[in-house]
Parts: sequence; structure tokens; C-alpha cells
Amino acid sequence: MDPKNIKKGDNLVYHNRVLKVVKIQRNKKLDDMCVLAKPYFVTRTGLMTSFSIPFASMAEGNIRKLMSKTSVEKLLRTLQHETVHDGEKINVSDVVFAELTTEDMITMLQLFWDEKAQDSSKFATSKKLLMNRLLRSLSHIVGAAYSISLEKAEDRINKRLEKRIVKIIPKEE
Repeated sequence: MDPKNIKKGDNLVYHNRVLKVVKIQRNKKLDDMCVLAKPYFVTRTGLMTSFSIPFASMAEGNIRKLMSKTSVEKLLRTLQHETVHDGEKINVSDVVFAELTTEDMITMLQLFWDEKAQDSSKFATSKKLLMNRLLRSLSHIVGAAYSISLEKAEDRINKRLEKRIVKIIPKEE
């Protein structure tokens, strides 16, 4: 991502958190331009961390502009699609969360959801924790793209996933 295309008011995704650009200024110590940003959603009372991200490190970090509402909607639609996979399991210890793209998070959430739906008693706590973290991060992205609360965004994601379960597991009579 070219940092020169960033302007005040833009929304960025940084380590799977949505940040709103407050201003762009020169950092004299680093002798570089920096983006000053604040979290789009404040999730803990009194915790309003500011981020100063040097232009030089933007290419290295997994920093990207927030997807458009249309792009997010397309990804959300894929959540409810029935997919055929070979029962692939994700090794939680191999996941580097900060490096995941939105598409990666969607795919992992689908795989976890399917695995949990097949046998929730064998669904490991570590996977449940990572699945919740994925859901939380996606809620930030969906909430910012749609300008809705985190709760409404999470509901929107869960409704799509619930449609997915109906397609995968035949209803018992």
C-alpha cells in the first residue's frame, strides 16, 4: 500500500483492527512522515490508544485500507455458502493472526464453523478462542464498513454462519 494515498478520515486495517486516520505529520525523530490514527471502535472504557505509524513501516506491516461496503458484503455472502473441503483442520499454533487478510479470516471462520458443527464436543478450546477472535476482528471490519455497532456487525456475521449450518447439517426430525 502506498502511504501517499492515505488522507485524514481514511479507515485503515492494522493488525486486524480498524483505525481512523486523524492526521498525517512528520516525525522529527524518525525523519519520516507518520500516520496518526485512533481506533474506530473503542472496546474498553478509557482505552483510546493512538497509533503513530511511520510511512517506512507501512509496507512491512499488514496495513491496508478498509474494504468498501460492497466488497465486505461479497465476502459476507461467502460465509453462508456451502463449500466442499477435505475436512482440513487448522493448526492453531501455526496461525499468525496479525498477518491474516480479511479473506483468510473468512476462510478460517468457515472451517472452524464447519468443524464445530460436525462435532462440538471435539472442538478444542484453543480453536474456540481463535474462532471468537476471528469473529471479533471481522466484526470490526464489518462494523466500520457498514457504520454499525460491533454488536450489530457480529449479529450480521452470525446470521450468515447460521445459514451455513442449515445447508451443511441436515435438520433432524
